[in-house]
Amino acid sequence: METELLSPAERWPEADLERVEACPVCGKRDRSRLHADLRDRVFRCAPGAWSLCRCDGCGSAYLDPRPTPASIGRAYATYHTHQAVSTATQTPPDLRRRSKPLRSALRSDYLNARYGYCFRTALPLGRLLLSPRQRCEADRWIRHLHLQDGSPRLLDLGCGNGEFVARMREAGWEAEGLEVDAQAVRFAREAGLAVRHEALTEDTFPPERFDAITLSHVIEHLHDPAETLRICRRILCPGGVLWIATPNLGALGRERYGADWLGLDPPRHLVLFTPESLRGLLERLGFTTVGGPFANQSAKWSFRASTAIALGSAEPLNRRALQRLSRTLDNKVKREAARADRESLRRPERAEELILLAQKPA
Repeated sequence: METELLSPAERWPEADLERVEACPVCGKRDRSRLHADLRDRVFRCAPGAWSLCRCDGCGSAYLDPRPTPASIGRAYATYHTHQAVSTATQTPPDLRRRSKPLRSALRSDYLNARYGYCFRTALPLGRLLLSPRQRCEADRWIRHLHLQDGSPRLLDLGCGNGEFVARMREAGWEAEGLEVDAQAVRFAREAGLAVRHEALTEDTFPPERFDAITLSHVIEHLHDPAETLRICRRILCPGGVLWIATPNLGALGRERYGADWLGLDPPRHLVLFTPESLRGLLERLGFTTVGGPFANQSAKWSFRASTAIALGSAEPLNRRALQRLSRTLDNKVKREAARADRESLRRPERAEELILLAQKPA
């Protein structure tokens, strides 16, 4: 790490760093440097300059050195989970915004027909009338999960303020969450949600407790992603499903923006996956990949933030800041993002988000 260019106040303390001698995904040691001298230009609260290495074996990327587990919390001082839970959970926010009641009813019909839910105000034929983009957004909102019979149990690991827990509880799941961010847990509990303030360990839950586990932009933050996924397999029921969303190292946006790409987000993102490396890890742990990569429409957000990073934005890139910045972006960036989202419908392995659905064998 190029600390000679940084003053002491700008460095991550040497005593709070650890070396990563082998790939956290596959264990191989051969690697090359993908990016050097990366800084926290997203939430702008973590000091330090960081190197991102790419594994010559599986193709994943990882920070070396990186913050220790005991010190990494300092990188989350202004993180986006610090907000209250929205009470509008029945209709997807991206589907509800600027939508007429008729359009929302058509989308509810699609979700009910495809995934077995019972969302209110569904209008017949919605499943036939939605565009591919609208279906993609609806799929992502319920994380490609079919509602199972009875009272299926769901765990949202790294649930933030619990918004997804609330949504799926209303949708028919017995949903709970785990979260290490104390402020986010407080918001979730104030909303009456079953959210525990702790990390997942071997002893957190008994074996075969859950029918589904979801990790939305969590796995890239873990020091040992393989160990967490191993525990997930243990606490899933036979036939249970594991849903993962994470930044896609093979995304068009990473090629477009390089070191300015939003998905890098050092030092919070410790490990980044390609579709092949994440699928390989899941299979080595005994999962069967049953879905994905899935198309998603996240390029608009990713390109907007990456452009702000490239332009040297001096403020943390939370949602409100990006909404302001989007009004100043030139039309070329907006057109490129729209093209990237359309491309993800055809080639989901190049989407900004890597989304896979895996299953524990019955």
